[in-house]
Amino acid sequence: MVYAPFNGTIVQVADTKHAIGLISENGTELLIHVGIDTVKLDGEGFRPLVNTGDKVTQGQKIMEFDINKISQQYPVPTAVIITNSDVYEKFELLKTGSSGQNDQVLKVS
Repeated sequence: MVYAPFNGTIVQVADTKHAIGLISENGTELLIHVGIDTVKLDGEGFRPLVNTGDKVTQGQKIMEFDINKISQQYPVPTAVIITNSDVYEKFELLKTGSSGQNDQVLKVS
């Protein structure tokens, strides 16, 4: 499962369903990319639950994926990338590894 990390708007759902771009209400731009080379799966094993333009709330489920199926072909670490990181001065990693629906993993200021 992938959950919205903040209140915001979906700005992109990759055609291959493996990545979702969001922007928070305060302007943080984020890309959530599931797996390495998973674009090659052409969407197989991924099920986005949102569309471009959708408003989301923190903790809302935005994607489901079949980690067992995907991991048979590709590694499945999930990258969370701040795509407008140049506007922030400080990043604090709060958690690594698996996280749950309400876990805070990164703080920016």
